[in-house]
Amino acid sequence: MLKYLIAVIEALLVCGTIIGLLFAAAKQQKRKKQIISVWIGVIAGVAFAIVLACLTELTTMVKRGYWNIWFMIAALAAIAVYTACLWLSARKKTGKIHGGVWNIAAAVLAGDMIAYSLPAVLLFPVEFVLADESILSTEFLLKFIGYLIGFLVVVLTIVAVYRVVSELSPGWIRVVFTAVLVLYGVAASGIMIQAMFNRWIKVTPGLFAYSSNVVNNSNYFLIAILLLSLVFPVVLIAISSSKKQEYTNQAQKRRIRASGRMKRRWAVFLIVLFGIGIFTVTALKSYNEREVTLSPAEPFELAGEEIHIPVEQIEDGHLHRFAYTASDNTEVRFIVIKKNEAAYGVGLDACDICGETGYFERDGQVVCKLCDVVMNKSTIGFKGGCNPIPLAYTMANGQMVVQTADLEAERSRFSN
Repeated sequence: MLKYLIAVIEALLVCGTIIGLLFAAAKQQKRKKQIISVWIGVIAGVAFAIVLACLTELTTMVKRGYWNIWFMIAALAAIAVYTACLWLSARKKTGKIHGGVWNIAAAVLAGDMIAYSLPAVLLFPVEFVLADESILSTEFLLKFIGYLIGFLVVVLTIVAVYRVVSELSPGWIRVVFTAVLVLYGVAASGIMIQAMFNRWIKVTPGLFAYSSNVVNNSNYFLIAILLLSLVFPVVLIAISSSKKQEYTNQAQKRRIRASGRMKRRWAVFLIVLFGIGIFTVTALKSYNEREVTLSPAEPFELAGEEIHIPVEQIEDGHLHRFAYTASDNTEVRFIVIKKNEAAYGVGLDACDICGETGYFERDGQVVCKLCDVVMNKSTIGFKGGCNPIPLAYTMANGQMVVQTADLEAERSRFSN
């Protein structure tokens, strides 16, 4: 659940914040055509993202690095043009050409951000299916709920940014929005340069250091943009709390007070949403990515070419891990868990998809350490998906017997 909540917010929250700012800036300056232009960009971006996601999943036509170059070129160009038009709008007189160019830049920026960010997010549900989880399972439901909550936070952020920022003066919007776009532009330039390496430009130490620092610290740019955007709700709260408006009767006074309360509520709501975003990509992400320590290997009896494990040791229904040292000193791990009264799940502590990262027990469930997929206990011991690689065993004289030859044959899976 947390994995996909975090992933959606990481991918889309900055995009949503900027789209909300585009709508708000257009409304504040009463530019109806620009609002329509942004909507066109949003719809086109979503449509393009759906097509790109389908091509990525069903074909080999899409090369992400190549597309990133053009996405970021378009983003940087749109940011430069939009920002220039935003500041030129401070002049009392601007022509039709200025308005048309500004509208196009707003549409391109909105569409480009969505087309870049959304395709990978649209493919997350495919990961649920590839994990061999039933759509009726609790694990699938939790992941999908996390996925939907991430989208909900992004959509609510767009609405809240629009409601808050459109109440402020053009000066505040112009200054802070420009700073937000500059930060986004820096992040975009790092992605673009990295994608251009060995395609259009040679790798140099300076460019490599710049691009790698930007890309590897992308969440810091997200946090910086959200912190900077906090200026909007804070200013609105201050203005709506201190500004005194004249009124001619009690009804008008109540309307003014109600309007001020509504503005402050939206401002507080936006602060909460930004707080959720920052908390998600910092504390929540750190918690979700914490290192899981595999339980230590348990003892067993080695009799010639057979491993003997007493039934009493493995009949509690919990995960038991064992490690056999192969002839080349490779540690070959395997796990055992009692599935029901008549059967045990026995397999290597590795799978064909995630390698030898291993499994651990969480709340009575067996979980893959790498991808966090919960195993169906009844399928452990069978091939498929992220299941442990099956390992043959027999039962004799109250003991589970595993052949060392079977473990020797699999030692390459655990060789580094």
